[in-house]
Amino acid sequence: MKRLIHGLPVLTLAAFAISCADGSQLLSPEGAQISKGASTGTLEVSTATTGSNLPSGYTLKVSGQPDRQIGVNATQSFNNLPTGSYSVELSGMRSHCTVSGENPRSINNGPGKTRTSFSVSCAAETGTLQVSTATTGSNLPSGYTLKVSGQPDRQIGANATESFNSLPNGSYTVELSGVPAHCTVSGENPRSLNNGPGTTTSFSISCAAETGTLEVSTTTTGSNLPSGYTLKVSGQPDRQIGASATQSYSDLPTGSYSVELAGMPTHCTVSGENPRTVSVGSGTNSISFSISCAAEPDTQVRAAELVVRPTSTSQLGTFVKSSKPIWWHDGHWWIMSHGWRAFRRDASGVWTEASNTLMGSNSRRLDVHVQSNGDIIFYGKHGTDSRIGTARYDSQTKTYTSTANVSAPAGNSAGSSAWGTMAVDSHGRVWVNYGLSGINQYAVYDPATGSQLLGATALDQNIWTTEHLARIVAFRDAEGAKIGVLLDDQVSGEMRFWVRRDSDPLDSGWRREIVDRRSAGADDHGDVVVTPNGEVLAVWKTSHKGSSDPILRYARRTANGTWVDLAVVRTRYGSSSSNEFTRPRIQYDRDTDHVYVVATTLDTREVHVMRSTRLNPDFGAYNAPAVGKAWPAPYVVLDTGGQPMLNPATSATMVDGQSGYFFAVVGQDDNRVWGLHLSR
Repeated sequence: MKRLIHGLPVLTLAAFAISCADGSQLLSPEGAQISKGASTGTLEVSTATTGSNLPSGYTLKVSGQPDRQIGVNATQSFNNLPTGSYSVELSGMRSHCTVSGENPRSINNGPGKTRTSFSVSCAAETGTLQVSTATTGSNLPSGYTLKVSGQPDRQIGANATESFNSLPNGSYTVELSGVPAHCTVSGENPRSLNNGPGTTTSFSISCAAETGTLEVSTTTTGSNLPSGYTLKVSGQPDRQIGASATQSYSDLPTGSYSVELAGMPTHCTVSGENPRTVSVGSGTNSISFSISCAAEPDTQVRAAELVVRPTSTSQLGTFVKSSKPIWWHDGHWWIMSHGWRAFRRDASGVWTEASNTLMGSNSRRLDVHVQSNGDIIFYGKHGTDSRIGTARYDSQTKTYTSTANVSAPAGNSAGSSAWGTMAVDSHGRVWVNYGLSGINQYAVYDPATGSQLLGATALDQNIWTTEHLARIVAFRDAEGAKIGVLLDDQVSGEMRFWVRRDSDPLDSGWRREIVDRRSAGADDHGDVVVTPNGEVLAVWKTSHKGSSDPILRYARRTANGTWVDLAVVRTRYGSSSSNEFTRPRIQYDRDTDHVYVVATTLDTREVHVMRSTRLNPDFGAYNAPAVGKAWPAPYVVLDTGGQPMLNPATSATMVDGQSGYFFAVVGQDDNRVWGLHLSR
């Protein structure tokens, strides 16, 4: 094409593009780009990751290209990528990992292969693993051993939490070991966990009652061996164990127990600790007590003592049937006798009147309860009335002074036919029991105010005669404080023991226990004594049909409320049908574990003392020296020149054997009161 410039002819080229073999473009004369053929290359991106807790990979971003995933140590290639400048980035980087160098970075992709590499270092990634335990049931263990893979073992409580801080994240095995056989873990154990931030796991454990057997044995050597002891195991009812015997406690919850031999006679010694602590585990656990006994000086019956001779027959009758007018206080024996007066015995056996007339004359059938300060509460028949009185003890003058008395039982027509006994319960209330027209009744009083808390209330019937007498007693057994009444039923021939708890309402709660049942019937001459471990020892006279019928019988009520050791104390004495033992009294020597029974005979006019062990009783085994006569069977101990001896009496409470045990009897014809002192 021609053009004229300033009149001159010029050759003009038209616009065109020329493609070159290398793909570049040439410009046209007008300045336009002349494209060559498009130039491409390969961009190769690689990763190299080192350290701990490596991630699975990253996201690779190249500008103008779709995102790709790349491994932690891998390579990705972008083929046929036009040459030029590109932005290349590794994203999805974990917080504990760091890229060396720029990220993102600019890369000029040229022909052929362009390479770039990312170096990544990862530190250890950590978290806290928290493990807790929750244990329920019985016999819980103190704890367990906690095992976490790769970590030192730890101890964890039965209900506790343990934390593993800065623990590298990852998979772990967690296990509770040392779990007792009686405990079960709920769920998997061991279990796998992936640790991360705030990872927790909990083990729930349930424990059944774990039990074992405790065997306690005794071996006793020496002289004068006792029949046995009282075995005390903490949390278990008391038991009796022989001198050389074994007692087993099965299904005993595992744990620590106190084991004690009680009722140890003073002449016997336990080797080692007593009580002692034993740990009971599963299976059989044994403990043994060795006891040695020295020769024991036998209890002697001292000379019979004339306590007092009244001036008139109307003052007799103090010791009628089951009365308890004797007590021990301030180093002296005391007797309430004749006109409600107190007599004191000195060390030489001389008795001195030591009170004024506490309630008037013509008194009989007395019971006395002594308190810790020496003050007394007393109850008995007074003329045609029955009364409760109190007296204060003066420790300086060693005398008693009357403080109050009230008519009791109030509101009944007992009159001269009332035969009553008294007991004081754990609340200080006075319980009186008496017979009236074949009905056994009781009433309750407050001795401090003299007020009646409960009027005459029937307890039982079919009792013997109008003048029936029962023995009421306060005691404490395995269940707690109680009141008991020993009485007979002539219709059924039963000897019964009615018992109630002090916590029961006054007019209810009584439970009847059968002590003995015989076709010959029971009589109303009975007595009881309470031992320190809550046992009730009873003796009573039965009616009889033939010469071989038992006249005196004995039984023992355990602290758990079971009557055992039913035994014959004595059959009829002599050939005469009227010559029988009567009015038995019982006392217990806690130092030697012996039981004493005192009874009188009607025709031969004698007083007899019989002794036996408390356990496995045998009252025919005692033959000791005596006062008045030698002791051929059945052991006559007192003969007052043909005087009929009736109505022995004893103390309501027990004292130690060093002070002895005191009984008293009344001479029926001359009205004298005789004392019978047993001591070592």
